[in-house]
Amino acid sequence: MNVKITNEFNKDYGVNELNKLRKVVGVMENRKYYEVKKKYLAFAISYLGFRYYTFDKEDGTKIYSFEDTEDFRCALTSLMELKNRVGKYLE
Repeated sequence: MNVKITNEFNKDYGVNELNKLRKVVGVMENRKYYEVKKKYLAFAISYLGFRYYTFDKEDGTKIYSFEDTEDFRCALTSLMELKNRVGKYLE
């Protein structure tokens, strides 16, 4: 499945926000699973009802892997839009 972030997102939040989104979630297209590198983002998506698997990388960091479905992408995009409207961006 190849899902792209719409031009509406680009118009509302700009290219910089789109790049931040890609950096935060670790965009991986054309895969069965979607990797998330941020712990609290994974927890928030999990709270919405999506199950994840945790993997340890060789350098000791954790990866949270979700099944990449259209519903998941919709939830992720909506969650990031909410964060951009009401939250702060922490690097």
